[in-house]
Amino acid sequence: MQMEPMPPRFQVRKFLLLFVPLFVVVFSLVFWLAEDPPAAFAPYQSWLHFASSAINLVFGLLLLSCGVFFYTRFAKALGTGPQSAIPGFGPKGTRRLFLIIGVFMLMMGLYSLLHGWR
Repeated sequence: MQMEPMPPRFQVRKFLLLFVPLFVVVFSLVFWLAEDPPAAFAPYQSWLHFASSAINLVFGLLLLSCGVFFYTRFAKALGTGPQSAIPGFGPKGTRRLFLIIGVFMLMMGLYSLLHGWR
């Protein structure tokens, strides 16, 4: 007895319901530990600061590439593209949103990486 595959909209919802809270919790925890760690984590502050910068850089590059390659097969493989337009924004607005958030996260990652090395 085979199960029918889930429609794409349910797969997207399932992904968002799992990924977004997990990302927010992990990102917030790493950022908090990098900026103001408890005494037990003080020796690892530089590594946590580097992890926070790396998270910003990786997600910034990912979102920027989603915006740059919005109309290609690469975007379709990542689950973005014109078919994933955010309601109210449309495809062009969604592409701009990916580009703006990607550039912003890249700038935050580069700033925190360079700020930690001075």
